[in-house]
Parts: sequence; C-alpha cells; structure tokens
Amino acid sequence: MRFKFLLLLGILAFGGCSKDDVKPISKSGFVRISAQVDERVRLKAALVVDSYDVNITSKTDADFSYGKKVSEIGANPIELAVGDYTVKVSSPSVTLPDFGTPLYGVTQDFSVAAGATTSLSLVCKQTNAGVKVIYSDSFKKYCADNSIAYSTTIEQAGSSLSYASSESRVGYFNPGDVNVVVLVGDKEYASKLALVAQDLVNLTIDLAPEDPSKVVLTITGVDDVNTRDEKIVISLKPTTTETLKLSEDFASVTTGNSTDSDGSRSSWSGNENFPTVAKAYQAGGALKLGVDGTEGKIISKTLDLSANNGNVTVKVKVKGWTSVESDLKIKVGSVEKVVPYTAIMLNAFEEVTATFPGAGTATSTVTITSATKRLFVDEIRVFN
Repeated sequence: MRFKFLLLLGILAFGGCSKDDVKPISKSGFVRISAQVDERVRLKAALVVDSYDVNITSKTDADFSYGKKVSEIGANPIELAVGDYTVKVSSPSVTLPDFGTPLYGVTQDFSVAAGATTSLSLVCKQTNAGVKVIYSDSFKKYCADNSIAYSTTIEQAGSSLSYASSESRVGYFNPGDVNVVVLVGDKEYASKLALVAQDLVNLTIDLAPEDPSKVVLTITGVDDVNTRDEKIVISLKPTTTETLKLSEDFASVTTGNSTDSDGSRSSWSGNENFPTVAKAYQAGGALKLGVDGTEGKIISKTLDLSANNGNVTVKVKVKGWTSVESDLKIKVGSVEKVVPYTAIMLNAFEEVTATFPGAGTATSTVTITSATKRLFVDEIRVFN
C-alpha cells in the first residue's frame, strides 16, 4: 500500500510573470508550489496534505534554508536566487516503531535559471514499512485447546512493538532489519526480517497441516514492488528437557486386527502400564476402545509427572472405525482434552499430540477414552 500526492513546483522567470505578479530582482526567479492527492491512490482515510512540511535548501549557499507547511505556502510564489536547490516534502515526523503511522516523503534536486521556467512533478512515496501479524484460526484453536498463551514482539534498534493475540493494527518500522520473536507458552522462537520502504508485510503465524507440532510463519509482501514470500518453521515437539515417562506399543497384543470390523472381539484385561480398563479389546498390536454406543477407556498406572512445572505432553496413534464415529479424549490428572483426528479403519494410524501445561503431579494418571463409540489406539507415549 502506498499513498502519493502530486507536488507541482513552477519556477517562473521574470519574463513569464504578468503585471500582477511579484517583480523579481535581477538573477532570480520564483517557486510556486501547489499540492494535491493523486486520485489514483486508494486511501483508507483522508490524507491531509496541508500538514506536510516543505523544506528547500541551497547547494551553493550553506546559510540558506526555507521551511513551511504546505498550507502556509498556498498559491504564493517564493522568490529564489538563481542557483541549484534541493526540495524535500514529508509528512509530519513520528518516532518509530509505532502502530498505525505510515510516513510519506520525497526529495529532489532542481535549479532556478534566469529567464526560464522550470516545473517539477513530485510523487510522495511511503518511507517506512508496515508489518501486520495475523494468527490463523488453526493456530489459535491449537493454543486455546492446549491453554497456551502467545504473542509476537518485533524489535528494531532497541525499540519494539508487542502484538498481543488480539492485536489487529499495522505496526510501522524504519527500513532495515527487524528481530521477530514469537512467544508460545514459555518458549521463544526468534528470526530476522528485512524491511524495505513501501512494504506492507502480512506476517501469518500458522500450524503446518502435515505436523500439528510445528508453527509456520508465512511472510507475504503485498506491495506491488516488494512482493515476497517467506516461511519460518517452529517446532513445538517435546524438547530435550522433557523425559519419556511412559511408553506402550501393545506389542504383546497378538490377537485380532485393526483393519476389519470382525477383527477386535476379544477383551483385553490390561497390563502393567494400563492396569485399569473398560470396554477395551485386542486388535493385533493395538486396542479397540468402546463398542457401538458405549465408550471404552484405559487408565495408566500412577506416574510422577511433577517435573518441568507439571508440563505434560501425550502422544497417541489413533484411527476410527469405518468412519470417525467417536472423539478421542486424553486426560492427565483432572484436565481432559478432546483431540481431533481423521484416519479411519482402512488407513494407517495417525499420531496426535496433546499438551497439558501444569497438569502433572507426583501421583498423576493418564486416561485414554473413546468418547462415544469405537476407535483404535496404538503407541501411547507420555513426556514430562
């Protein structure tokens, strides 16, 4: 997005003035300035050109300077001695970074010649760059389901803007590098982003669809000159500080199968890892939980999940019946979450992940439940 206005400077020589014009002195001319908004620009709000600053400096006379607002100049001519000059037009200055403040300006050299008329057409372009942070619906749902707070901070030259989860404004920065830090829970993910004047960058934070434990930052420039696409992938998988506290792959279950509706009729009575069961059936290296219309569940042995501030991650391989007819519920202590999945009986198992910040205690149990009807589970891992 860029805002423009047209600035016309007419350098009028003595011979071009009417009798009503101001009489120039020898070896001088006049600058007549008018400003207007370029009608080709689409504006969100009115652009007040009258508030812009006009500054003229001489290349040959270091002591000369001229500065006024556009509104102060109006249609009045400005008398200048013959020579070389620089004109700078700019919107009112703002300390950056700042929300909602695009800046515009242009600088151009010109000359005043005796007995000649010079006209300049100047287009003010955006001189800073905007960044808008967007959190995708899937990312927001993942964080909400797992009670994870999140925000983004963008820093430049010691100053920063913080984009909370509800922030929708555009933040503006000077051209150059910025540091982007995404805070997800208690973890920080840092990257750099190079900004160019006239950029308006949509920074979208999203979950990678092929891996629910990753976050993707998609950076898309919408300026017609500086368009670009970038991706930064952040992994939310258990870190090396998390310890595997329970692993069960049901390798000892040799009866039945999970590939047809008649292959899982034999009851399963539990094992050392999951001693408490209800409506659980053997399915050849896996379990079927539930029967038509009735939930099934398995409950783990008591686990000490108090380490790492009680933060717990549970991974389960799951697939449905001939269709997905039941939700998968995972419970750690008193905190229960519904975890979506799409795989069905004829598919391979799909691994899903649920995190439970602060839910673990020294005497926790983990419960895996088919909420209403039937589903299959395999390879359950609990990290703390």
